[in-house]
Amino acid sequence: MTSGVLANFWGNKNFEFACVESSGHSGGMVWMWDPKVLKIEVVLKNRHFLLIRGSTVGSGDPINLLNVYAPQNTVAKRNLWDEISSVIDSSVGAWVLAGDFNSVSSAEERRHSKFKPVCANQFNEFIFNNGLLEYPMQGRRFTCVRDNGKKLSKLDRFLVCSEFFNKWPNACVRVIQCYKSDHSPILLELVDLNFGPRPFRIFNSWIEKAGFECDNR
Repeated sequence: MTSGVLANFWGNKNFEFACVESSGHSGGMVWMWDPKVLKIEVVLKNRHFLLIRGSTVGSGDPINLLNVYAPQNTVAKRNLWDEISSVIDSSVGAWVLAGDFNSVSSAEERRHSKFKPVCANQFNEFIFNNGLLEYPMQGRRFTCVRDNGKKLSKLDRFLVCSEFFNKWPNACVRVIQCYKSDHSPILLELVDLNFGPRPFRIFNSWIEKAGFECDNR
């Protein structure tokens, strides 16, 4: 992947980038950033994720951005969750994970396609164990549309650490209509939008985790 090709997406040449090349028609990942906004010091490449680590220019706040392209196989996904978990370290700044996780967290995130409870439980365990949170999604409920609109899934998302979430509590994820792909682009909008009270979500698999307590009063 060349800077000339990426400039068509960015709009000019005032950017830096890191990428993992695709395998055939799938698997490619890229981060692009404005060096006047982000100072990136570390790039970690993996077949299924791309991590850039640095700080915001001016404030110097450390930030970790991890792009994910998860495999389809359940065992391979579990191995990926373990590998990403070994990389996440809250002591080195805020974390933002984004991309195609190829997993849903509940049956409601699939329509007319097979739901795998084991895969969902493993994904929810990964989210819970790393203290990750998700913003409400606006525009569309599903990000992947296949078979002429018959099969719908929410496979693409942003997951952020509590530090990032607390700094931008009113942000949201907006789903953009897709044209050339079966996946819709998603945008994380860090603006003060008022969509009413933030919904609270809980997964059944969390209840069995150590340290999770329910007040039945």
